[in-house]
Amino acid sequence: MAEKNYTEDDIKVITARESVRLRPKMYFEKCFRDQSLDALPLEVACHALDEYINGKCTRLEIVLSEDSFVVKYDVGVSLGTGHGTHTAELLMTSLFAGRNHKKHPEVGKGFCELDIASINYVSAFCALTTVSKGKKGNFRFEEGVIKHRHITEASTETEHTEIVIHPDKTIFGELKFTYEGVSEKVKQLNAKLEGLTIGVSKRSD
Repeated sequence: MAEKNYTEDDIKVITARESVRLRPKMYFEKCFRDQSLDALPLEVACHALDEYINGKCTRLEIVLSEDSFVVKYDVGVSLGTGHGTHTAELLMTSLFAGRNHKKHPEVGKGFCELDIASINYVSAFCALTTVSKGKKGNFRFEEGVIKHRHITEASTETEHTEIVIHPDKTIFGELKFTYEGVSEKVKQLNAKLEGLTIGVSKRSD
């Protein structure tokens, strides 16, 4: 059998986003194994948990809908810039940026297995609104790609963050999150983190 000779034209370089979307079962093995998206809301809250360990975040709220969820907490995500990109946007679009910007690396090992950027990559739609140090940032993404960014002054608003995630059905199929499953995970987390108030609610779309 003749040996095939490969050339540079045979090599295709793909982005981190493309890699995650092409191999979701590798990155989201737990979700597919459990046939559930119940783990995703608390994975999205990883920055909030990091700020809790840092002594700043005291309230975390998760709101579930039929096809989406919202994570809210009382600390802002940095709107500073580095390499021409706001840190908040970098966390949502660069794989492992969240790990590199964590103040407490043990948070990733103890509470967050996934990277928030990877979750954004497999979301049909994602929105981040955050107020930090007198500025407000609004970011919108589709399949992990930035579609809108707007930074304004917000000197009278208290710091907070709200992240809306619509998991992509073309990636996850019929997998969903449940109020009971997310509540159980929150209960387990509450037992570990004294002083952090975590609420779970659901609304009908």
